Amino acid sequence: MCGIAGIIHFEKQPVSYNDLAVMAESTIHRGPDGGGIAMLSEYPELCRFFSTDEPAPSGGGYHAGFAHRRLSIIDTSPLGTQPMSLNLGELWITYNGEIFNYVELRRELESRGRHFKTATDTEVLLQAYDEWGIECQEKFNGMWAFAIWDTRRRRLFISRDRFGIKPFYYAYKRGRFVFASEPKALLRLEGISSDPDERAIADYLVHSRVDCFEWTFFRDIKRLEPGCYFDIPFDADTLPEPRRWWNLTDSLFEPPESDNECREQFLELFTSSVKLRLRSDVPIGTCLSGGLDSASVVCVARPWLQKGNQKTYSAVYDPSFDEDETKYIDEITGFIDVESYRVKPTAETLLEDIDELINVQDEPFGSTSQYAQYKVFQLARRSGTTVTLDGQGADEELAGYHYMFPVHFAGLLKRLKPREAWREFSAYRNITGVALKPAFFSTLAGFLSHRSMIRWANRYDPGRSVGWVNGEIIERAKNIREPETPRSLEWLNRRLYELFMRSSLPALLRYEDRNSMASSIEARLPFMDHRLVSFLFSLSAHQKIRNGWTKYAMREAVRGIMPEKIRPRTDKIGFATPEAGWYRNEMLPYLRDVLNSSTAKRRGLYNISKLNDLLDANASGKVDAGRAIWRVVNLELWFRRFID
Repeated sequence: MCGIAGIIHFEKQPVSYNDLAVMAESTIHRGPDGGGIAMLSEYPELCRFFSTDEPAPSGGGYHAGFAHRRLSIIDTSPLGTQPMSLNLGELWITYNGEIFNYVELRRELESRGRHFKTATDTEVLLQAYDEWGIECQEKFNGMWAFAIWDTRRRRLFISRDRFGIKPFYYAYKRGRFVFASEPKALLRLEGISSDPDERAIADYLVHSRVDCFEWTFFRDIKRLEPGCYFDIPFDADTLPEPRRWWNLTDSLFEPPESDNECREQFLELFTSSVKLRLRSDVPIGTCLSGGLDSASVVCVARPWLQKGNQKTYSAVYDPSFDEDETKYIDEITGFIDVESYRVKPTAETLLEDIDELINVQDEPFGSTSQYAQYKVFQLARRSGTTVTLDGQGADEELAGYHYMFPVHFAGLLKRLKPREAWREFSAYRNITGVALKPAFFSTLAGFLSHRSMIRWANRYDPGRSVGWVNGEIIERAKNIREPETPRSLEWLNRRLYELFMRSSLPALLRYEDRNSMASSIEARLPFMDHRLVSFLFSLSAHQKIRNGWTKYAMREAVRGIMPEKIRPRTDKIGFATPEAGWYRNEMLPYLRDVLNSSTAKRRGLYNISKLNDLLDANASGKVDAGRAIWRVVNLELWFRRFID
């Protein structure tokens, strides 16, 4: 897990060593254990490695370079230093991530006559590319973003993992291609503008969506999308379009024939994923919110955790907060007998940390739950943990969000199954207590795309109204193209695919990456093993939502493995904060100051008078508009940090 960066001048203009050093320094939190810079040429004998501890070299003539900051996880010796080379400098790599099946791949490569100098997964990746070319991506089980300088093929090869767990940002101007793990590194370069992208702002303010497309909040900067790669000739006269190397629909399993087969297959794949992600030469812990997903990870991992790694990290609050999960955390940690470490975020600590949190995330984010996660990772690092396991991904694979119920009902009606739809509708109301009228109207919304569903909710829920947004921004948001979803999938899985690949999950992965790396921690996600993902998207809606329960297949599979008080939980929380109370009390003066600042007034993005009315209504408890207020405050603070 590291920070990567690079500059390539396809017009053969010289690359500045100092620019590479500045990019590496800006992401030192991603790799505090060392770093390196490779000045690259088309001729391997001219390529040179420099430690970031060395003074800047004299001379020039290099038109490409890689930079790297290292967080040592596998083979912590200096042999794992990057950028790493192979074949006397014919290949160079800068790589961020982990290839979890590197042990098996190394054995396969050794059987083909290859020899290794290190015990790193980096060398396995580089040797795999040397052996299989760009097809090596198909063999990796892991999370990654890497760039390879290939002097034999005279090409720059760049790859991002199937789901975009690890970030890759880039910009291209006048023959210069630059890339990095975080936008802030690119913004340190002359010629890369921090001008905002109006599409991203519109989608955020109106739809609460971020990280959905190749564009970012910075007009000059793009992200390489999940499951895509670049293969760029050294003599390219323009930047080619990225290509897709992996599609979920091409990798689906044969659906299980029975509930029992489904349970067994889920548990086998999930257990295998957890065990692979316990490979580490440094201490491992687990993040525990108290919900079903993180409890599944903790309980399944328990038999293979070594002494010193049996630690969980959680955020807790005062008992007066209805969504405090302390009692569930106690239940889980008592059941498996692990050390439990806890942090208590408050409005006061948020106000102390808010500027740094904005800087850490690079782009706006959706709620203060990201602050709870940020503090949990800080706690883990202080406790001596360098790697954590987390439960990200399960909701998007198994329909864990409650707004997936209407989508399921709509899917059953689309398939002309009204009786089954009514049974599920009734079970849902019995378990959740939702009144008939809102349940009925939400079912109608289940026929819509996700953004259309959000606009529907904005129209009928006063707390979600976007009447305070500039009209041009609203129109721009309406014109944003909906992400394509595979029509070969049934309705529920189509909508989950949208969340998984194009909506909810990409944002959560960005939050997790920035929050964990801010504390120099590698976060691993067992639910994101590609084998498990392919299996779960092959399941029918009946295995995901049944009798009013979400995540049905998973709940059945972990029966007996976790406390029975946790397995049937129907509420959905996950690192929630008491933000509603904070916004009405301790943080109210701060929110009011930000919204009424001279900078906010001159943006031209929102109606300040209407925002003040919304803030007052929220403070009095007439509406719950906390998320809308946070979006504006977060965006304004982001403008101040990155734009102004």
